[in-house]
Amino acid sequence: MQFLAMMRDGFREAMDARVFWVIGFVGMVLVALGATLSFQPLPLGKKVFATHVANLAGNSNSFRPPQMAEPAAGKDAEVAQEKGKEKGKEKEGEKESGKGAAKEVVRENNRRGPGRAMTASGPMGAFMSLFSKKEGEAELLESTPDQGVDGPESKWSLKVKVSSDLAKTRSKPDNTTLIRDLFGKVGEFSVFQVDSVTKQEKSDDPNSEVYLIEVSPLPGLLRTWPHKFSIFFGSVTIFDATNRPLMPFDGLGQQLLLIESYLVAGIGTWVCLLLSVALTAFFIPGMLRKGTIEPLLVRPISRWRLLLYKYLGCLLFVATGAVGILGSVWLVLSAHSGLWGYAFLGLIPVLIFYYAFLHSISTLGAVITRSAVFSLVIACICWLSLSILQGLYTMVITADQVNKAVEIAKTLERKAGEPEEKAIPLSQTYFGQTVLFLHQWLPRPGDIDSSVRELLEVDLLVGSKEKNGPDLMALIEGPHKPDWRESSAITAAYTALFLVLSCIIFTNRDP
Repeated sequence: MQFLAMMRDGFREAMDARVFWVIGFVGMVLVALGATLSFQPLPLGKKVFATHVANLAGNSNSFRPPQMAEPAAGKDAEVAQEKGKEKGKEKEGEKESGKGAAKEVVRENNRRGPGRAMTASGPMGAFMSLFSKKEGEAELLESTPDQGVDGPESKWSLKVKVSSDLAKTRSKPDNTTLIRDLFGKVGEFSVFQVDSVTKQEKSDDPNSEVYLIEVSPLPGLLRTWPHKFSIFFGSVTIFDATNRPLMPFDGLGQQLLLIESYLVAGIGTWVCLLLSVALTAFFIPGMLRKGTIEPLLVRPISRWRLLLYKYLGCLLFVATGAVGILGSVWLVLSAHSGLWGYAFLGLIPVLIFYYAFLHSISTLGAVITRSAVFSLVIACICWLSLSILQGLYTMVITADQVNKAVEIAKTLERKAGEPEEKAIPLSQTYFGQTVLFLHQWLPRPGDIDSSVRELLEVDLLVGSKEKNGPDLMALIEGPHKPDWRESSAITAAYTALFLVLSCIIFTNRDP
């Protein structure tokens, strides 16, 4: 009952301060804009499967560690081997021993197919690689949808022409195995399922082979299928691939990711978060004012409980707004697109958790100074500092990834007898060690947000995640990949610490 009484008082303060009015207005704008969006599937099956056939043909020219290719074969390999023998079998043996791990990475990277090198950047990187220029020979000759329906829910019959030696470039025994294993794969994800592969006995070109392929749709096909995306009830078209080549953001999943991850989660939710912190920053200073705190202290309730109830009241107000706004946006976007991805709802607890942390800082500042302005400023400074630290941490990890890739390339290119060149990873410098130390022991709400965004990418781009064996890119990512559980525990510990300090100070000071 005491908590309900505090909630009633807090609700009156919120209404007087127009907290609900501001948050409600922002939410209504987002929902109204979402209601004007339209997503229309386009009959572009030939373009879709032609893109996947090209992706089957060879490696993309997008990011891949430099010169990561298999060692020379045939006559070139024999020449290289003879030169190595002339320089000494012992040195050559040491060289090959040093290259062992790098060659394994290369073989597995090539075997796992197009786009695999982009897994370090998540599903988004793999799908960007899908539309990059390819090296190889493969061509889509015919594409026929089941029952004549050109769309992402149909089964398809495809006739594909590929080079006779294409399988060798992908480290596969034959083209049939190559098609079964890699066709329809984007990175480690399957967009459609290969039901059957039949080789035609005759081909016009002796250096080529023709295959008849039957495929069935998976959740990823709808998500990658090109849609006409427009706003304001179709009056303004944003993406339409009818008369041009396909681009990454032509797919339905990519379009929703652009809206949900970059616009709503990247701009809208953080605007609401900062507005919530700003509008509730005066609640506790207002309670501590002379003439306001005395009637509260005569109530049969301890001081620490009074402060904690006030904090929880603000948290409940913001949680209600977050559920209403983000839930409404999700319903509108899902209903208009027909794609019901649930990872977006994970942004709701993240936003509430982030607000709980920032408001604990604001509460501590309010108890110490009784100033709403100071409590707001200190919360914003902490938010900005942690955001900068998160950016520096990402920079250090990315620099180590690039350094590892360059080391693998240099190992493959180094000739026998040449000294091994190793650059010092940024994470091992004083600057990198400082960044890693601060990131390890300070709150990390940014890691939690990044983890939810990764789930959002998987949910919107493919619908489910499939693993093709061990994660080889972990060799490049290193030991510093963030864990959202650990980040949540550390951030929650700091939130509890700030609240405990606030309660102690408020309990032991004069009103």
